[in-house]
Amino acid sequence: YELGQNDACLSLCWLPRDQKLLLAGMHRNLAIFDLRNTSQKMFVNTKAVQGVTVDPYFHDRVASFYEGQVAIWDLRKFEKPVLTLTEQPKPLIKAAWCPTRTGLLATLTRDSNVIKLYDMQHTPTPIGDETEPTIIERSVQPCEHYIASFAWHPSSQNRMVVVASNRTMSDFTVFERISLAWSPVTSLMWACGRHLYECTEETSSFEKDIATKMRLRALSRYGLDTEQIWRNHILAGSEDPQLKSLWYTLHFMKQYADDMDQKFTGNKGSLVYAGIKSIVKTSMGTTENLRHNRSGSDRYADIIQYTSEERSLALQLCGWVKKGTDLDVEPFLCSLEQEGDWERAAAVALFNLDIRRAIQ
Repeated sequence: YELGQNDACLSLCWLPRDQKLLLAGMHRNLAIFDLRNTSQKMFVNTKAVQGVTVDPYFHDRVASFYEGQVAIWDLRKFEKPVLTLTEQPKPLIKAAWCPTRTGLLATLTRDSNVIKLYDMQHTPTPIGDETEPTIIERSVQPCEHYIASFAWHPSSQNRMVVVASNRTMSDFTVFERISLAWSPVTSLMWACGRHLYECTEETSSFEKDIATKMRLRALSRYGLDTEQIWRNHILAGSEDPQLKSLWYTLHFMKQYADDMDQKFTGNKGSLVYAGIKSIVKTSMGTTENLRHNRSGSDRYADIIQYTSEERSLALQLCGWVKKGTDLDVEPFLCSLEQEGDWERAAAVALFNLDIRRAIQ
C-alpha cells in the first residue's frame, strides 16, 4: 500500500475496532485510511499530528498532540476535538493510554523528569452531547534525571518502564488515588485500583459509640421479647451485668404479678412494681430468734431473723429464692457458681453467714 504520497507522515497507528483501518498524522491532517479502499479517506485539518494514540478501552477515543497541546478526539464526530487539555510549557514527545486502567493518559515533555497524568472519569459522551468529561490532572516523578521515553506494562496494573537521559531504566508503578467512604455505622472503606479495602477493628464494649450499640440492639430486636423478658439482656449482647440484673428483675416482677397463687392483703399487689427498696421499707413483719451454726463449726450463735411477706417478695424479685415460704438460697448460690459469677456468689454467701464458703 502507498498512502499520502505527497505528505510527510509524522505519526501512525492502527484502529483496534477494525484491522483494516489506519490512523495517520500527515502534514496538517489527521486521516483515517481504509485499506480495503485506499482511494477514500476521512480526514480533519489540525496541527495536532505529531503523535497519535488510541484508547484501548474506548476505540473511538483518540489522543493526538502538537507542541505542548493534547487534543482528544471522538471518531464518531471527527470534525473537531471534543476536548483540548491544558497546554504545557515545553513540547510534548510522547503520549500513551494506560492499557490496564480506564481513561488514564500519560504525557511526557522534552527535558522533563515528570510524567503528566490525565484521569478521565467518564466514558465518551453520546454523539451530539457537548458536555466535557471530568478530568483530574496529576504528575509523577519516576526518577531524578530527564526522561527520554516511557512505556506502559501491557498487563501489570499501572506499571511502566522509564528510560532516563543517563541511560538508566526505572521500573515504576503509578499509585492510584484513594477514594474513602465512611458509612453511618462508622465502617471505613476505600478503593484503590481494582480492589476494595475495608478497615475492621475490634474494639471493647466500652469503646463502642452509643449509636452503634443502639443499631446493633435494634437489629437483634432488643426489648421485643415480652414472653421471656430475661432474654432481652442476651439480645443486648450479655456484656452489661447491670442490664442483666434489670431484665431479670423485670422478669420476676412479671412472673409474680401474674401468679394468682401469690395472695396479698389490701393493695400489696402493687408493691411488685415499687422496687426492692420500697418493698422492704413497707415491711411490718415480725422477728424471731434462731440458733445458727456457722459452716464447718459446731458452735451455735443466736441471730435475729426478720420475716415478712414483703421481704420474701423482695428476695424473690432479686432471684435469690423461689416462690413459696422456703428461703433457702442454696440453689441460687449453685447457679452463680455455675455461671462463674464468683463476686456475687461470695457476697450472697457472706450475707447468709456462710463465711467459709464465701472465702472459698
